[in-house]
Amino acid sequence: MLLPSDWVERPSGIQALTLQGSMHDNGLVISGTMPGCGGTENFVGRRLDESGAQTQASVDFDFAPVSGGAAAGTWRGEIVCGPRQRPETVPLTATILQDGEGLVAKLAYDGPVFPPSPVIMTGNVIGTTVGLQQLMKLDNSNRSLKDVSARLDAAGQTLAGTVGQNGARCRDFQLTRTGDPQMPDVGAALAGNWAGATDISPMDRLETSYLLVLAHNGKALQGELRLGHPANRPVAEQDKLVISLAPIHAEGAKIVMAPIGARLAEGIHRPQNSQSAVHRHWLIVMPETVGEELGVRVVQGGRFSEEINRVAELGDRHARFFRRVDAAVQSAMTSGETPPKRFGPGIGGAFAAASSMQRQCQMLADWAAPFNGDDLDRQSVENALKALLPIFEDSVFEPVFGLPYMFMTDPVERREIGFFLQRDCPRRFGIEIANVASIAHAFTLQNAYAGITTAMIDRRESVAWIDATVKELSAMGEDTAAETRLATIRLDAADRLDDVTAEEAARFETAYAARRDRIEIGLLFDRIARAEAMTDDEATLAELAEIVEAVAQSPMEGDEHRSAMERIGTKAAQITAPLIAAIRSEEAELGMNLAALSALNGLEQRTTFLTDLRNRGLPIAGVSELSMELYQTRNSLLDSMEVAGEFQAYLTTIEPGDNARMRVTNAAYLYLTPEELAGGAPFYAQMLETTIFSLEQASMEIVDSSGPTAVDAVGSSNSGQPSAKDMAMAILAHYRQGTANFNGMGSMFPDDPFGQPNPLNMIGEAMNQVIGEVNLTLAYFEKLGCASASGAGQAGYNCDYIAEIRTDNAMLGMVLPQAEIRNSGRFTAARGGWMYLPDLE
Repeated sequence: MLLPSDWVERPSGIQALTLQGSMHDNGLVISGTMPGCGGTENFVGRRLDESGAQTQASVDFDFAPVSGGAAAGTWRGEIVCGPRQRPETVPLTATILQDGEGLVAKLAYDGPVFPPSPVIMTGNVIGTTVGLQQLMKLDNSNRSLKDVSARLDAAGQTLAGTVGQNGARCRDFQLTRTGDPQMPDVGAALAGNWAGATDISPMDRLETSYLLVLAHNGKALQGELRLGHPANRPVAEQDKLVISLAPIHAEGAKIVMAPIGARLAEGIHRPQNSQSAVHRHWLIVMPETVGEELGVRVVQGGRFSEEINRVAELGDRHARFFRRVDAAVQSAMTSGETPPKRFGPGIGGAFAAASSMQRQCQMLADWAAPFNGDDLDRQSVENALKALLPIFEDSVFEPVFGLPYMFMTDPVERREIGFFLQRDCPRRFGIEIANVASIAHAFTLQNAYAGITTAMIDRRESVAWIDATVKELSAMGEDTAAETRLATIRLDAADRLDDVTAEEAARFETAYAARRDRIEIGLLFDRIARAEAMTDDEATLAELAEIVEAVAQSPMEGDEHRSAMERIGTKAAQITAPLIAAIRSEEAELGMNLAALSALNGLEQRTTFLTDLRNRGLPIAGVSELSMELYQTRNSLLDSMEVAGEFQAYLTTIEPGDNARMRVTNAAYLYLTPEELAGGAPFYAQMLETTIFSLEQASMEIVDSSGPTAVDAVGSSNSGQPSAKDMAMAILAHYRQGTANFNGMGSMFPDDPFGQPNPLNMIGEAMNQVIGEVNLTLAYFEKLGCASASGAGQAGYNCDYIAEIRTDNAMLGMVLPQAEIRNSGRFTAARGGWMYLPDLE
């Protein structure tokens, strides 16, 4: 721990910090933490040389051959095996390789009693004591030698010892040296430096880099496996492990390179670290190949013949591939970069040619960069992979990986890439790949591989369809047959546009829209031509108005639009000019009488038809002027006293009967409009109401049953009471005021001070629309009797009566009583008649 003592110079704002950590075994780096540094707590310090430059550990690929030793050599002798009652002496041979204290040996029985059953054993020698443990059997025999302990004599020519657990029940043995160790003379073409990775557990989870150095001394292949941890740190900062290797066995093209001993073990690889011991218990099985890739398979114990068969059966699926270290890789390693990771033999392209693992990760990040802004990892696997299809297209994928994605059929090969980009790149180098989970699914999930491959096939077929269809659209006509074909193309496109990119879909939509517009415009001109050939009548005018509306909604522009409207206007003028002239001629012949008012209605209806067509956009000249002329003529007729007198005389011809309002109103419609009858022509509307009231009175049945005080049924009472007629008229006026209020509910409530509509008016309008206009009348009225109300402190008379109310409103008629009802109310004298006050009880 380094603690601050005194400041030499203390700049403003600088605080003293404590460094707490340790020095690496290589003596070049110290690293640790700075407690209390506000989140930035890690530090790394590198030793400088005398010039102040940073000291780097060199990457030296030379190595010393196996050193040999007292136990190394070829040995022959005998071992005692079998039951102790009948022991047998069995020939035994051994080849022992030694490097420092490390040993590797191949032992085998010999002779007819025990057929050859070789095993590979590893161990060490301390002084003259030799200890070996079985690592692998080279055949399928059940015979084995689990543990061997022996001692060398002083001259180093005799090796005697005993065997522990073994399947042959063998015990004591004695061997004599017969010569130097005989290693198989294989693999001369493999000499060189190879970079890659293995699946040695647990080191494969510790972010370790691997370098395999092989050399051939003219007699045998030797080598070293060099590990550096962590892989994402410069070489000077890595803990290193160097294991010496030698070929102990060969079968055909397969060589067993056995680990003899550790020549260097730093940090995490030191012997006391339990995770480093695994490196003394592994064999490396390599196919003997010549080229730029070397297949390596790591096994732990078991039967060599079975492992060889598995490699033969599964090809290279369970192999890791080391790449020959070329100048680029050697330069990258010298600068501290991790050697590139090797994948299956099918992987090539820029990914396989990268000089370091970090550059491989960066290459994957660049490949996925188009989707940096899209959070596809939150979507379903299916939707995410569909969005990612562009980076799996051959033109994008093949330059990176050396083959099309759909040719990457080996699931093991794909999974290695998926795990690499999802685990190694962010863990070792902090390289975050956009949507890494979704992209990894494309490599690790078999269903995703099938889905992407199918989607790419669909996309290619759909792009081909778009290519052909765009050509067809450009050559298509502008007739009805083309319109039918266009509808079919639209249906076909629904299944295909989902398969392609947005750009491809837009290319189709642009071509489709252009042809659709041309067909629509062509069909409109055909329709105009057919209208030009139609008869000059009102039906043709209606067709022309529909064409104008279609033109307004069509993509027609510029000269085409002007041409279409000119042709439509010419045909419309050809028809409307005579119609307008005929209306003017008939108007000129009208007299100043009631019949002229009726005839004028017909002329206005014909003019209204032309006005509606003009409002729909049909170019009709002169219709506005004609409408104004007819309006002025109508006002002149309505202002005429002669016409008003004829109208009043006409109303007197209507006979009394049921539903006087409806009969009078319908008769008036022959001459006047509904707007005029509703108040637009007040004088005529008053005549209408007077006639209706008169007819309703004439049709009412009024009876006075009040007794001897009555003078007659319709006159005034000599007692001052209201007569039956007075009462009926007062009640009828009361009901009419109520219906007038109801019919005007849509506007009876004032708006608020800020001009906002009163919601009660909207409710009233809704009720008016549902129920309709309400009109009430009395069909029968009978006075039963009256008594002065002065006794109750009120003016007028309290009267009993019987009345039957009728209405022309169907909905209200369903709830009104269908017979006479008895009621009572108060009647008071008022100016011009009597006022009815309903009985509040």
